[in-house]
Amino acid sequence: METKKKENEKMKRTITLGLFFVLSVLFYAVQAQEPKNYGFEINGEVIGPGNYQNITTIPGVSGMISYTPETKVLKMQNAELLSIRNMENEGMTIQLTGNNSVRTTRELALAMNVSTRITGHGTLMAASRNNPAILIAGSKMGSSSESKTVLTVDGGCTLTAIGTQGICGRAEDKGGGLIIDGATVKATGAMGGSVVELLSFELRGGCAIRQPKGAVFDAEETHSIVDALGQVVKTEVIIEPIVEEEDYGFSIVGIPITSLNYQRIGEIEGVTGSVVYNPQTKVLTLDGASIQASGQAGIWNRENYDMVVSLMGKNKIVTESRSFGGITFSTSGRITGHGELDLSATYSGILLGKPTGLRIDGTCKLVISGGTFGMRGCNKEFRESIRIDGAPLLKVIGLGGGSIAELGYLGLENGSQIWLPRNARFSGEKCAVVDANGEIVKTEILISNVAPESAEKVETEPSIEAYTHEGYLYLTLPCRETLYIYDLSGVLLSSVNLSAGEHRVALPERAFLLRVGDHIMKTLD
Repeated sequence: METKKKENEKMKRTITLGLFFVLSVLFYAVQAQEPKNYGFEINGEVIGPGNYQNITTIPGVSGMISYTPETKVLKMQNAELLSIRNMENEGMTIQLTGNNSVRTTRELALAMNVSTRITGHGTLMAASRNNPAILIAGSKMGSSSESKTVLTVDGGCTLTAIGTQGICGRAEDKGGGLIIDGATVKATGAMGGSVVELLSFELRGGCAIRQPKGAVFDAEETHSIVDALGQVVKTEVIIEPIVEEEDYGFSIVGIPITSLNYQRIGEIEGVTGSVVYNPQTKVLTLDGASIQASGQAGIWNRENYDMVVSLMGKNKIVTESRSFGGITFSTSGRITGHGELDLSATYSGILLGKPTGLRIDGTCKLVISGGTFGMRGCNKEFRESIRIDGAPLLKVIGLGGGSIAELGYLGLENGSQIWLPRNARFSGEKCAVVDANGEIVKTEILISNVAPESAEKVETEPSIEAYTHEGYLYLTLPCRETLYIYDLSGVLLSSVNLSAGEHRVALPERAFLLRVGDHIMKTLD
């Protein structure tokens, strides 16, 4: 009986020891599966299981930032931090959305001891006042990692690094690889160099060093980006995908519009207001725009077949050129929209070059004046054509050669007709609009699909009285109007807003032509 009791106690001890062993194994297994931290720091605070879901509560953090341990992805969306350091999280990805920044004064903005990737469609500014902005170092002392540390920047993001050094590695350890793949990197290091001490440097996805011109990566001596003279670059280095420039076939103020500048048309000298081009629809939209050109066309459609100029709001084009029109078409085009365009040119308001055609439709309003021609073809033998369809309102004058002249064809469609001068028509023989006597019209031509209220009054009862005396213009207006004064070449000299009643206006030198409002034109006596 005593023997059996001892055997039972022995069995209990064995079971207890076995259970303790199993629990110990499970405990340490759980500990092994859940690390103390994830191997990186934000603003000096180590990120681990206890705080990775509350990164935004760390002092110095703002915006949206989150970490997913399973994918090793740190997401930043319009976030602002003081520093990021990746010590041991091999393959961690920083994914960018919106505009993000890591700025510090005394620390490294971004440092890594293991390979890291920066990607996404956003931007990241890494800046340090007294240290390198980005350090790609070797493995941390005591780390088991034996691989070279590489920073990969891809996915179309933009990374900017500004510090004593912009982006740097350490030639004495296993760090320093930089891969830029289809992304933009801008680096400035005013003291030690912009991109320096890298063991490897690789450009993919069509990327190249764009700035400074002639800069290259010196893999033999400095392991840095150097200029054309072999000196380490300390000014801004720009690396970006080099896209083949596509010419869209038209120019504004003499500047060809291409795939590289079409989104910045408003920055062209002489252009104000909204001028937007859509390459997919081939529509150039003017909305409250002003274009002033000297020696060039305001807009020149060189070879953009069927390009559309769409008018919104009130727009103005002034061109001083003896050979170009305010808008010049060397291939077929169209003017449309619901806005207005005041077009003034020394030579011709609209000029058609080569055998081409222009269609004007919509409900737009065009007031066109030229020192020589209002609207003109290049050569009547080329049979250029203008078709005016439906609702547009055109007021055209060309002082020297004709208001609408040297055209092969003028088509008036869907009710459009010439209202002024009365009984004017297009003559195929003279390739111009002529008056009732068959003479080429050089005064205002009014074209619309409805009879304007001003047509009868302008033709038979001029609504203003004007004369000049000793350098002044004396005139009487029945209502509030704007007075435009041009020289003999059709160049606008000045404009004045006037109320109803009598006025005395000082005339600028070379004054020759008056336009009151947008329907009365007369030469000064």
